[in-house]
Amino acid sequence: MQKSNEILISLLTYNSAEVIEDCLKSLENQTNKNFKCFVFDNNSTDNIEEIVKKYSWIKFIKTGSNYGYTGGHNFAFKYFKKNLPRFKYMMVLNPDTVLKENLMEEFFKLFKHKVTLYTCMMKKSPTDRKMWTSKNIHLPSFTFTGRYLKNNEYRLGRIKTSFVLGSCFVIDLEKYKEKYLFKDYFMYHDEIELSLRLRLQGETILATTKSYVTHITKKIKDLNNQTVYLLELNRLKLQSDLFSDLYVFLNLPFYLVSRILIFVLFKPMSQSKEISRGINDGLKYFQANLGKEKTNFIKTIKFLLIDNFKF
Repeated sequence: MQKSNEILISLLTYNSAEVIEDCLKSLENQTNKNFKCFVFDNNSTDNIEEIVKKYSWIKFIKTGSNYGYTGGHNFAFKYFKKNLPRFKYMMVLNPDTVLKENLMEEFFKLFKHKVTLYTCMMKKSPTDRKMWTSKNIHLPSFTFTGRYLKNNEYRLGRIKTSFVLGSCFVIDLEKYKEKYLFKDYFMYHDEIELSLRLRLQGETILATTKSYVTHITKKIKDLNNQTVYLLELNRLKLQSDLFSDLYVFLNLPFYLVSRILIFVLFKPMSQSKEISRGINDGLKYFQANLGKEKTNFIKTIKFLLIDNFKF
């Protein structure tokens, strides 16, 4: 079967009527229109369908339930694999983003390098003058850091990066062999898990430095309690799922001290209960998953202490 180089876009929505039109218009204005857009709706209660159907070139599909970020994109992934198997590329896209008009064109330039994951830069707001990219895992606290692009990197056209941008990335379906796209961390660290899983298999992630998406929602200053809990829980779940049990065990004392110091110094004490609950449940998860097959100790050490700091 001859593969098509068109990009299949999974644009996942849930009550996104207020923001999606800017995203759709930015897709409409792309200089390279070699893509097909599918809006997968997670059982919205607003007028999202009415808005999307104004764009005749977009296919609107109801998932039938609210599967969240992970479940919704996994739904799209399975839909594409079953119904459109001749297509090679799948883009994960959030409705609260605006794409620079040359983004698709720059992705197609990246495809000649034949990796599995491709991503782009991000501007955190329309007024942001610099572009942001991922950096590495900060040890031992296991926080995930980013940085602004350096001046000399703009001219390179592409760079290797640590993680895909969760709101916009492309996966080569021909090279990707898993049965699902994301492991469910309830939107917190899902794309990091995907990135790390493939990097541990020796994959490279490429990002274009010639284009970007802009995040168009209001910046949230304070995280709610449930989010704080999930971030702490998933930080430990991620380590337990991917890395050697011995490494996680040896790192735990340093990890716990560093996490406590970070929150004592920088976070409101009103969230200490949720932080403690997240860490406690994360430790239970680690204990329950001891001995399951994952990256061995030597490979874990090499990855975290050498490969991790190349970015």
